[in-house]
Amino acid sequence: MTAIDVGRLLGELAEQRRDRAGISTTALNLVAFVEGDEQLLHTMTERLDMLAERNVSRTLLLACEECEHLVRSHSTEIGDTLVTHSEQIRLAVKDVDAAELRSIVHDLLVPNVRTVLLWGGVHVADPRFSALAELAETIVLFTSAKDGGTASLRELLRLQGTHAEHKIRDLAFLRLLPWQDMIAQFFDDPELAAELPHLARVEVVTGSAPEAFYLAGWLASRLSWDACGKYEFCNVDGGTIKVGVRQDGLPRRVHSVYLHSANSVFGASTQKDAEDLICLTVEGAKQRPRRCVPLHDVDMLSLVERAIFMPRSDVYAQTLHMVERLLEHER
Repeated sequence: MTAIDVGRLLGELAEQRRDRAGISTTALNLVAFVEGDEQLLHTMTERLDMLAERNVSRTLLLACEECEHLVRSHSTEIGDTLVTHSEQIRLAVKDVDAAELRSIVHDLLVPNVRTVLLWGGVHVADPRFSALAELAETIVLFTSAKDGGTASLRELLRLQGTHAEHKIRDLAFLRLLPWQDMIAQFFDDPELAAELPHLARVEVVTGSAPEAFYLAGWLASRLSWDACGKYEFCNVDGGTIKVGVRQDGLPRRVHSVYLHSANSVFGASTQKDAEDLICLTVEGAKQRPRRCVPLHDVDMLSLVERAIFMPRSDVYAQTLHMVERLLEHER
């Protein structure tokens, strides 16, 4: 057994509440688990502090021993644990097994309040993931936090059919929302929309693999394509669409997307001197003037808030199915 004294922690929180007159009723439990990634822990710690300023919440930041020195630098020590003035409890949980961790977290949650799990562990196959997932209504994943190629997506796909499946929100997918909107805008023009059945190649350049596969899967789900070969989709008429995926540039960022038809090339890309700007081009027989628009809401805080408060959409489930189909042909 660990030396984590849950009763003492709850007593300290109650004492702090008495010292803060007029505090709002807690509306959200946030449980954040980070293992083996000091950068993610540092980033998550900062973002959780900012999130707590916007939403009245109780945060449990669970970190393993590798990151303990960062955890210990932020709060007042109580025994082997730390409690902050903003109802954040930070625990070193390296030696805590799944059953005990679930029990500790369960007892520290505010009852009858929505619970969100932010999972920054190494594997979702970890028994601790399953234990914590049982307590959460929403699970936020960071599949592109580590440069593991498609391994994190393959692990995610193994959650299908489990109790966690419909709770999942992946920041790698949510990061694509402005790109999806920009690509859709191309085809608001009826003349350009006529090119959709004739798309023959898709090229995506991203800093991490999950964003690229999600973007390809999203296109396939919207255009009724199905995977029919390695890096190939087929449309309803039997035409083949080649998929080119290249990893380059900043991690966790989309850098460019190009859609090729027989007559035109539709491009959306960031600029080297302005990563927060997307420039849209249509070249070829149906050329259009180049235009650039800001890239909004791709910072971690905005994405986490979207993951927490937006309902899961059917589009994500359909996209994930297309990703699965594409990965099946990669083996």
